[in-house]
Amino acid sequence: MKHHTVGPRSIIAIALLPLLIILASCTITRYHTDLLVATGKGFESGIGFPSNKAQDPPLIRAAKSGDVGQVRSLLEKGENASVSNTYGETALMWAALRGHDSIVEVLLGNRVDMDAKDLSNYRLTALAAAAAKGHSSIVDLLLKRGANMNGPALIFAASNGHEPVVRVLLNAGIDTKIRPFTILVRGVIPTPAGNTALLSAIASGHSEIVKLLIGNGADVNVRYVDWNPRSKEELEFDKTALMIAAEYGKTDIVKILLDGNANINARHFTEWEALMYAVWRKHAETVRVLLRGGADVNAKYRGDTALMLAARNGDATTVQILIAARADVNAKIQLEGALRAVGDTPLSIARKEGHSKVVEMLKNAGAME
Repeated sequence: MKHHTVGPRSIIAIALLPLLIILASCTITRYHTDLLVATGKGFESGIGFPSNKAQDPPLIRAAKSGDVGQVRSLLEKGENASVSNTYGETALMWAALRGHDSIVEVLLGNRVDMDAKDLSNYRLTALAAAAAKGHSSIVDLLLKRGANMNGPALIFAASNGHEPVVRVLLNAGIDTKIRPFTILVRGVIPTPAGNTALLSAIASGHSEIVKLLIGNGADVNVRYVDWNPRSKEELEFDKTALMIAAEYGKTDIVKILLDGNANINARHFTEWEALMYAVWRKHAETVRVLLRGGADVNAKYRGDTALMLAARNGDATTVQILIAARADVNAKIQLEGALRAVGDTPLSIARKEGHSKVVEMLKNAGAME
């Protein structure tokens, strides 16, 4: 059997691991800690650090379990209130996340670092952990003690539907434009990226929080920011708030955004407007609301129209709505693509896709062979 020794390079690599993790967390890659997963945000993709349970110092274990007596005992024996495990998680973070008010108060009375961050790419603090779980009393306490609000607390509270926490944070003056990630453009320029609280509330369908955020100055035309898929050195200003609401079929939120003067004609880099997202996802009522709000029923998106997309989907309900809104039933594709050919019309598309009901509807509306 061969015995492998740890050479100098391996030792250096191990020593640099915490630094590498921190640098990695500055990118858009999803790095998870136990604390981040416990917020309930859910992570379909990304890199999960190994579980921290076996590496938790006694103070963190006591805080997790809600044992205030043990927390006091450990602190009296000289335990550092800010002690962290391998991935930056502290007792205060876990007490805040699990709603252990008394432990939070004990730790705050022992010179704890309130603004310590874990090593997930969200860089979670105790404030963000409490906000994610809706513990408004702990959020309020941390803010009164001077906790830094430059983190994802508002985003987590908005995403998880915790309106009381959102109100507490807004009353404290938190910036509604905060984004959860920092990515390095061209490797050197730190730039905020990801969702804002408004985009998170929209995606989760929390209409009252959407109203609350807009009423407190949130930008109704804000866009998701991520890497440009065509260039890893540039940012992409992706879907707008209205596009996201339309794609998810959040008709009540679409109305709220339109009432707030959201730009109904804003385009994605694919040239799609909010109307196309609603048509694509077959959200007929959302399509109706967007058309009433002034969406151009005959706008072209790299050759396609909304009616062509509805015909391709075989969505008879949306086809009828678009026809009633005077969509051009004889519009022709002028730009070839993967799913379209030059000269195709809504009628020829529906026929190719075998949507006989839509074919009849289009012919009855005057579509020519």
